[in-house]
This record gives sequence, C-alpha cells and structure tokens, in this order.
Amino acid sequence: MVNTIKRTIRIIQSNYPSIRGACVFTSEGRIAFQTENMQLGSDASRLLQVWQQNQKEFTIKHLNFVTALRDKNSFVGINPSGATSIICGTGRGTWYVAVFVPMDVDKTSILKECQRAAKSIESTTSIFSI
Repeated sequence: MVNTIKRTIRIIQSNYPSIRGACVFTSEGRIAFQTENMQLGSDASRLLQVWQQNQKEFTIKHLNFVTALRDKNSFVGINPSGATSIICGTGRGTWYVAVFVPMDVDKTSILKECQRAAKSIESTTSIFSI
C-alpha cells in the first residue's frame, strides 16, 4: 500500500523536478506518505479545513499563504512573500496529494498531475489500510 503511494509520488517528482516536497493524506487528515521537505503532521487537517471552509488566508508549516484557486478537486495557495506555493489535488475527495513548488513554475500542469495521482491512489488503495 505505502509502496504504491510512494511510487506514485516518485513519478510525479520525476516528471516535475521543481516539486520541493510532497504529502499524501486521507479525507480524515491521516498521512499515508510524506517526503522530508513536507512533513505536514496536523497541517494536513488544516489544509482540508481551509479548502472546505473557503478560507482566503492560512498558515502551513509556519508559512503564510493566500488562496489563489479553489474548486471541488483542486486547491492552490501562494506565499505572499513569493517564496513558495502549495498545490493540492484530489480525485473523489478520498485521497489528497499536496506538493510544495516554487512560485515561478507552471502550477496548472502540476495541479492536474496531483489530481491524477490522487485518482490513481484512490483506485488502488483503501483509506482503511493505513
């Protein structure tokens, strides 16, 4: 189970080398996999809360973010100081894939990739297997 998730994230990172950190978590905020640069911990639940409550400003890992995009399957937050962005995508709202990327990268492609990865994980891994 974890190997499947890890492989999915490694593929995303190889396709987009600008990704600085990645985390996979469930709709309950339970983390299944995270890279060293994105140890979200309780911030996974915070991300879900920001997304569901349509909050405009939030803090993750001691960084301030402003919501730039939010819809049913995707979420993008940008750091006002210009350092980094957080991108999160889901398929059916069961598994979520979040990544940290620099501000100057193509967020649209990475966002679509996060959504595809979440859909892939949803089709192969049960949230009850964590």
